[in-house]
Amino acid sequence: MTGAYASVQEPIHHGPVGVAGSAVELQHPVVVAGELLADLRAWSPFMGPTLFRRSTLRQVAATRMRAEYLVAQVPERLGDMTEPLWHIAHTYELTPTARDGIRAFLDTAFEGGFSDDDWDHTLGGIHAYARDSTGLLAHGSVVQRRVIHAHRSYRVGYVEGVAVRADRRREGLGGRVMAALERVVDGAYAFGALSASDTGAALYTARGWQVWQGRIGVQGLSGVEPLPDEEGSTYVRAAAGRPLPSPSRKLIFDWRDGDVL
Repeated sequence: MTGAYASVQEPIHHGPVGVAGSAVELQHPVVVAGELLADLRAWSPFMGPTLFRRSTLRQVAATRMRAEYLVAQVPERLGDMTEPLWHIAHTYELTPTARDGIRAFLDTAFEGGFSDDDWDHTLGGIHAYARDSTGLLAHGSVVQRRVIHAHRSYRVGYVEGVAVRADRRREGLGGRVMAALERVVDGAYAFGALSASDTGAALYTARGWQVWQGRIGVQGLSGVEPLPDEEGSTYVRAAAGRPLPSPSRKLIFDWRDGDVL
């Protein structure tokens, strides 16, 4: 544990702290304690001498006492909390409150330029977001798209909805959002792709994303349609251990309402 973070690789989140039933990394110790206490209370009906040795019950009792002590400090500790809590969750795991909060956050971050189609594009994949006692600080998601290249269909991790609250920029939060999403790309997709604005491009290039040097198209209703306006602003990143497709052949993205890229 470093400062207010505990780097957790195994699922530890079993309660609705922004998400419901999701594995969370970089969780705050007070939240971990609260969830552990909830788990212990849920298990208590099944605890008895026929199922557990006395030494195990003593360990459980000690853990309960420690958890209750930490939970008792929640108001004071959350009031002083300056480090963000980091959440990783699939869209289906988000509570209605969390979803509404993310939508409102993106509406504000994009200054009214975030449409219903943009929101729809952000859903259906993995979200990485940070919050502290003042609210949401940063967000991004990665969703699956199909891309055809040289007569082969690739499963691609497409990054959407990356934003950092205006008063918390230049603190590395955007990079930490991207790091979480890139781990998803490395583990689940052939490669990553995204469309970058001029202001956001520096974040991606610093992390090894590169402009796609080839042509770009979309599989439209009447065939493949070229997208020359997207050339120069579409970035790709190789997934771990996999090469990028050759730019000598066109990338053909799947169709969707709103902005294709």
